[in-house]
Amino acid sequence: MNRRYGAQGAMIVAGIAIFMPWQASITTGVTKAGNQLGIGRGALIISVITLLLISVKWRPAWIGAGLMTATVGRELVETLGDDIIETRVGIWLSFFGALVAASLLIWDLIAGVQAKRA
Repeated sequence: MNRRYGAQGAMIVAGIAIFMPWQASITTGVTKAGNQLGIGRGALIISVITLLLISVKWRPAWIGAGLMTATVGRELVETLGDDIIETRVGIWLSFFGALVAASLLIWDLIAGVQAKRA
């Protein structure tokens, strides 16, 4: 399997997960999807741009995947530390999808550099 195709698939999962529930309030029971949060809308824009960069085979596309991993990861850590808000499956899928995409793109970058050296 081509690493770029795997990274594209992982970014698609991370982008779709933004429309899933990200957090729920324990006191009121209100559930919010990622696209209802400012950080989620930013992550959606990052995922679309990263998908476009991967499709045009731009090697530094790993920067976008890493930025999305850091953005969603920061929101995840802040949510885990809050006593009133609990996390939902969407934020976990988005985080791990972006993490897998960043890992595959960095792996592809290193493999490409090593192939040119040989």
